[in-house]
Amino acid sequence: MLVGVGGSGRQSLTYLAGYMGQFNLKQIQISVNYGLNDFHDDLRDAMMMAAATSGDGDDGNGGGADEACGISAGEGGSPTIFLINDTQIPDETFVENLSNLLNSGEVPNMLGQEDVAAAIEAVRPAARADRAFMAGIRGKEASPEELFAYWKRRVKANLHVVLAFSPVGDSFRTRLRQFPS
Repeated sequence: MLVGVGGSGRQSLTYLAGYMGQFNLKQIQISVNYGLNDFHDDLRDAMMMAAATSGDGDDGNGGGADEACGISAGEGGSPTIFLINDTQIPDETFVENLSNLLNSGEVPNMLGQEDVAAAIEAVRPAARADRAFMAGIRGKEASPEELFAYWKRRVKANLHVVLAFSPVGDSFRTRLRQFPS
């Protein structure tokens, strides 16, 4: 969490740290019609970037990368930053979903069956190459449940949520009380 008044460099610091660490970057772009489904799509994209094997996380449209800052997106399986500002939160459900993600590693009811299937297929090659994972399943073919658990572990390891909030006003204190994670 980055806390500072507007113009203090919270986003710039995140861009710089992401560039130095060669992290992927996903930031939401608010529009008039941006809603919860759009937020879930952006968060799902960031989770797929963080967990997919290299090259499989790119959906062909750049994945929301900020190419001007030299941060490239689409290389999955590497550390990924999901950056959100307090000005980009039109609905407190966004903060609740991020809190759930930070607490449990998943957002309830966000992934449909096709998303789970895509996640499983995205990590299958990495799971086969992971000796510790293969030793855990004793060399057998991994079940979909085991592969999805592996996907969630990769998301937990590689997805870094950066919240850039301003301490000015009551919304900051209210959000801290309601969503402590």
